[in-house]
Amino acid sequence: MDTTENIDRRRHLRFNCLSLTSLTPHKDGIPLQPVTAGRTLDISRGGASVEVYGHIPQGTEVVLEIGVKERIVRADALVVHSSLSPEGTYTTGLRFTHVAPEDLNLLESHAVDAEPEC
Repeated sequence: MDTTENIDRRRHLRFNCLSLTSLTPHKDGIPLQPVTAGRTLDISRGGASVEVYGHIPQGTEVVLEIGVKERIVRADALVVHSSLSPEGTYTTGLRFTHVAPEDLNLLESHAVDAEPEC
């Protein structure tokens, strides 16, 4: 019998949100490889889950750019997990390490206003 509990340790409410995005892996501010395009699956104040076409290893620093209305929101983030989906894309979990407060507010209000269509 499996007695393990599936505990969600997230501190922030998630919003399902599909927006175009790009990820650029970095090391000390220097890009490591070409940009990986994709889309967000959900967003919270603490991070995002994105679907991308290339594998980015856990622990990689990235710059995330998300199209929100007429703006591009930029966030520094850390890859906390990445798994291959049956469709051949990667679901990649990101923890924000730096986002300008006004951009974080824009992301959250965009997700709240548009959910579930976001």
